[in-house]
Amino acid sequence: MKNKLVFFFALLANICLANMASPLRTGTINANALSSKDVSILKEHIGVRIFKGFKTAQFDIEYSINTKIEGGQIPLIFLAKDYKGDFKVWVDDQLVNIQEIPNYIIRPKDSPFANFENSFDYTESGYNYIKINWTENGHNLYKLDDLKYFEASLKKGDHKIRVSYTANVWVYNAEWVKEYSFRYALAPAAYWKSFGGLTITIINESELDSVATNLGNPIEGKFATISNWKFNQLPTDIFEINYNPVIGNLASTLIKIDPFVLMIICGIFLFTFHLWLSISYRKRNLHKKISWVVMLGSFLSPFLILSTYIAFYLIIENLLGEHVSSRMGYYFLIFGFYPLVALIYLLVMIAIDWLVKKYLVKHII
Repeated sequence: MKNKLVFFFALLANICLANMASPLRTGTINANALSSKDVSILKEHIGVRIFKGFKTAQFDIEYSINTKIEGGQIPLIFLAKDYKGDFKVWVDDQLVNIQEIPNYIIRPKDSPFANFENSFDYTESGYNYIKINWTENGHNLYKLDDLKYFEASLKKGDHKIRVSYTANVWVYNAEWVKEYSFRYALAPAAYWKSFGGLTITIINESELDSVATNLGNPIEGKFATISNWKFNQLPTDIFEINYNPVIGNLASTLIKIDPFVLMIICGIFLFTFHLWLSISYRKRNLHKKISWVVMLGSFLSPFLILSTYIAFYLIIENLLGEHVSSRMGYYFLIFGFYPLVALIYLLVMIAIDWLVKKYLVKHII
């Protein structure tokens, strides 16, 4: 029996720990390009078109560059992962072939990526990496071979490099309601040889309220269907477009009260009702040794009390609909406490019944 209990609680703990995994479901990982030291980036424009439903967005980034050397070179390399469809790059309106960086050409001293040295930190293990913070307290390390590159034959002077891809949304599941965002790391621009200015245009076709950014007010004064920003320095390390769904008053109220508190309130009513039934039965059956009302109710009432906890969760989930967080789906585990709750409840009711019987015998007989 002891071994079975140990196994049960170990299983319960493992399920709970699984639910404590990262609440952030990452979408497309995309960031500013890393620039060769032979290239000056004169200006950058980021265009974002948010599609209906806020599930995907089209990113179009254009870099105006100037190169002081001529011939075949690798002017920019990109961090882009988990995007939808193709990741495309044009150099002076000519589509170029994007390649994964092969590991075998990274380490040699004559590597074509030697001009990107200042863009990376060096670890004790011998790898070059770039660190990007995607959340306030969390970051990821990306090695050079995590990135993409292209080769181009460029003349000295000015050129335009355009990047296009469809990004998938990030989803944060820590609270009752999912929070959605598109994220773009501006931080790699700190490694550029020069920063000539940044403009951002967002076209919001999502048809949703509560869409916002962390860029402050746009040039027009407020976030609208089409909004523009202009910066002479990096406004933030991570540029975000956020959508927090608006929920109804009933769902909001139930969440604020909390299903556990609601369960306690229902539990007080159920306990009071069971107590009234037990006392009424005892008055009519003073000399009965065992009260079937006490016994039956001591198993049924805790079950109903714990069931109200699940019921309130299901009600809230139904009210929230598609935006309910998947991390709230472990409420059924409360039934793991049923044997303990039922035992305590039974002992309390037996004690109360004994006291009531003793009082009635003393004052009636």
